[in-house]
Amino acid sequence: MNKIQYLAIILVVFFLSGCFGLMDDSGEVHPELEDWLSIINTDSTGFHKIVEVSYNNHRDRLKVHNFKVTPDESYFIVNSGIHGIWRLCINGNDPTKLSDTLWVRQTELAISNDGEMIAFVSRGDIYRVNVDGSDLIRLTNTLEDYEDHPNFYPNNEEIVYSKIVDLADSSQYHSICKMNINGNNQTEILSNISRTEQLFTYPIILPNSNLILFNSFGENPSINTHDTSNGESSIIFTGDISDKRLSVSSVCSEIIANDYNNIYIIDYSGLVLIDIRELTNKSFDDAVFSPDGSFIALTDYNELYEYNFGNSTLRFLQNGVLPYCFNNCIYFIWDLD
Repeated sequence: MNKIQYLAIILVVFFLSGCFGLMDDSGEVHPELEDWLSIINTDSTGFHKIVEVSYNNHRDRLKVHNFKVTPDESYFIVNSGIHGIWRLCINGNDPTKLSDTLWVRQTELAISNDGEMIAFVSRGDIYRVNVDGSDLIRLTNTLEDYEDHPNFYPNNEEIVYSKIVDLADSSQYHSICKMNINGNNQTEILSNISRTEQLFTYPIILPNSNLILFNSFGENPSINTHDTSNGESSIIFTGDISDKRLSVSSVCSEIIANDYNNIYIIDYSGLVLIDIRELTNKSFDDAVFSPDGSFIALTDYNELYEYNFGNSTLRFLQNGVLPYCFNNCIYFIWDLD
């Protein structure tokens, strides 16, 4: 799909959104909010609903596709799809739109490690904006190419991303690229040409190493590494993996492999270190590491759990989805549906 086709689809979605009551005649969004951005401590205390949002896909309500919390825990950064990128204070006040009039793709947004910048995708191009709302910049600007899945380098000076080009023979050219934070020096890191749409997604540059970690989707979904020092790529895990940014432990030695209905903790060789279903006798559909790697937050449909590695215990916390971990607490969307 090229950008012209993508824009046509977006126009249809935009029209239908208006028809279904997301907007009034002035174009203003008036969502009926029902779910809550919330916080809970890992010992199950301190549950607090912070601000109403809407997560489920109701026709007349604003959908939150994903969110992040800035490293200093000052702000929520929310991806609201066609309604843009929003910043909310951590207490839920002062909602501010950061993306101007842009419609934003549902793929996960990225926050730089210093908490100063956000990268996101709109209409097949990558944009960057400062968390304070200044300097909204279009970083890529190509008609036929489709850029996606941006992520900041650990030094906050470059961005890694995936790219698709539709070719004349109906095959696709897939690549992982990098550029500096102003969009200059766009450089291809690895690529392939595929008739089976073996798509590269959510590349991550691992700190203090030459490794890029990424998903690959097509006939044989997999988790992969690419060594930039020698150009070698390796498949380290195969399965029915979900298309999400991979969660890596703080010491960057362990990865969460999210194989639908089960969670594995693996190392960079693909060795399974922990089989969560085997340990807990439960199936989970999502999991993320805490920053210090001492626990993971997991969801089973709309139930939120914490698994502590120190004492090997699984604890039910609340009804919720989309967990985002800090060292002693979890931000999430409280959701009963």
